Amino acid sequence: MGRVQSSLFPFLFFLLITLSQLHFTTSKPSDLGLKLIHRDSLESPLYPGKLTLRERGTRYSKFSVARLSQIESLKNHNGMLEPNLIRPPVLIDNLLYMVQLEIGTPGQNTFLALDTGGNLIWSQCLPCKNCYRQTVPIFDPLKSSTYQKLPCSHESCKHTPCNEGGCHYTVEYMNSAMTRGFLSTESFVFLDAKKQKATIPKVVFGCSNEASGFPFVLTGRISGVLGMSLGSLSLISQLSDYTQNRFSYCLVSPLSPNVTSTYLRFGYEDIGVIGEGFQSTPFVKLENPYFYAVNLVDITVAGKRLNFPSGTFSVKPNGSGGCIFDSGAPFSILQKDAYDKVEETLVEYFENFGLQRADHDIICSIEDETLCYYLPDDFNKFPSMTFHFREADLEVKPENVFYISRDEEYFFLGVKRSTDTNLIGAWQQHDTLFVHALDAFGGSLSFRPLDCASYTF
Repeated sequence: MGRVQSSLFPFLFFLLITLSQLHFTTSKPSDLGLKLIHRDSLESPLYPGKLTLRERGTRYSKFSVARLSQIESLKNHNGMLEPNLIRPPVLIDNLLYMVQLEIGTPGQNTFLALDTGGNLIWSQCLPCKNCYRQTVPIFDPLKSSTYQKLPCSHESCKHTPCNEGGCHYTVEYMNSAMTRGFLSTESFVFLDAKKQKATIPKVVFGCSNEASGFPFVLTGRISGVLGMSLGSLSLISQLSDYTQNRFSYCLVSPLSPNVTSTYLRFGYEDIGVIGEGFQSTPFVKLENPYFYAVNLVDITVAGKRLNFPSGTFSVKPNGSGGCIFDSGAPFSILQKDAYDKVEETLVEYFENFGLQRADHDIICSIEDETLCYYLPDDFNKFPSMTFHFREADLEVKPENVFYISRDEEYFFLGVKRSTDTNLIGAWQQHDTLFVHALDAFGGSLSFRPLDCASYTF
């Protein structure tokens, strides 16, 4: 009997090890990440080459104005599915961030533009009947063992035509860009907390066989868009079983000489329970349900609280108001009356130091009337700015309030004026960890200061 038990021991030990490994590989990862790359980074497929600070400032200003135009044009569109049309809330014409990931089995490497206001994930796919030029390989479904078209019975196919073995989608953006193809499922490859590849199966995405009107054609290395909104087809919604509807990011300045990328992270493990150092404010619902918006209460500039009347920034019955958090706009945006008061306060502040205002279009190379100044060699008294949200205050350091060029001796305010839109852009989000925690009631945005160069796996 002892000899039989002895002979079984190696087999049982082997079986135990095998089962433990099987459990490990099939368990759901709860901390996932994708490399998050600024468009001007050395790692970016859109890297524009070495630009002067003036050239960068001009670009970021134009990108912010374009983003504002897109958002304001969408106020009457709720982003819901309609027959033969999915209306996403925004297209990043001048995309600011992108993610790098693998799609399929085996994985095919791709770059997708990050759109925090977009519902659908899509990538150009073979066969491409009418696609923009792509210099990197286009995703080939025939080379993936896990690709499948969504069946016509799928919930997402209720309002779309269904033939040729699958349901079709059409996405039309407000600048006449268009993508069309099949709603499909595929495996997406992320990194886990141990920097190992983690595969998430059956992610719904648009396999685009037609695409036109996109700025990506200028480089040919962006394959599509990664939707990260509150919509049901966005990536964060589809990862909810793995990540409990939580994602985070920490943006480094594109002017940083040493850091070229950071991470978009999903899940709980490394973020932990929101606690010491974090402030939290609840999300509020806008008429367009896809934007991440919070309740802005007041603003402090140069140590002076501006004391806006109660309700100044509240969501109005016509859908205006509120304050959107958006990484697609480089600079923040304030409604006219708020912007004017911020500018007036800053003008008074800089008068105390004898600073001279400069022509915005000539000195700062800014087309709109952004507040612009000559910069004396010895001046370093830039003020901070604080956005007071419901139950939380976001203090923005001076270098993230202004765009400062010491070499060319000027600086300008990194905030734009609008009719009725309020938005916290990427420049004012630098070196702050933002955690989006979503739930049935909307969820909350939590944040704390952090050296974003350290935000990695």
